[in-house]
Amino acid sequence: MQGIYTYIPDTNYVPKEYSVAAILLLLFMVLISLVSVLNLLYFYIIIIIIIIIIIIIIIIPHPSIRPGAHPASCTMGTGSLSRG
Repeated sequence: MQGIYTYIPDTNYVPKEYSVAAILLLLFMVLISLVSVLNLLYFYIIIIIIIIIIIIIIIIPHPSIRPGAHPASCTMGTGSLSRG
């Protein structure tokens, strides 16, 4: 019966400058990716806001238009006040 495998091979020494460079590179890559994703999300958020505004304009009628009245028949404040 063989014993427990305890041999751990040595790893190659990596200079500290390479480690710092690798960390900085990863940080800049994450930053660049984050900026591009946020720009994409910002674009979609603006599009969604514009669509919501258009839907609100279509659904909510203008207060000067009476329900059931034809828009051409509205005076929109140009009529005269008469006592009768």
